[in-house]
Amino acid sequence: MNLTIRDYMAFFTAFAVMFIYYLTWYLFRYMSWPWHNSYNIPGFFLLLLSWPWSGFLFSAQSYFEGLNIFGKYSSQIFLNLLTSIGFGLNVVIVKKVFVGIKLMLK
Repeated sequence: MNLTIRDYMAFFTAFAVMFIYYLTWYLFRYMSWPWHNSYNIPGFFLLLLSWPWSGFLFSAQSYFEGLNIFGKYSSQIFLNLLTSIGFGLNVVIVKKVFVGIKLMLK
């Protein structure tokens, strides 16, 4: 499978959107700033769209926190990083599948 510049741009854009959203969420949580429940809706859909990666990583969350290598919040950021990578991969895979279907239908 050949990856183009647009695929890399899609990956890094999806990665950045998810990583920045969850980094903001953790910042608000850590600083005890008010976070309305409706702000969680985009996060739910981001986790849903990164499903195979987020399901595995969040089931292993207690394992990562138990390691205590990076500290409590650093392990959360590490999980955020891995889930964001998974979300970026899913975006590129879906993009490639739709481009392939479009080429087959021509």
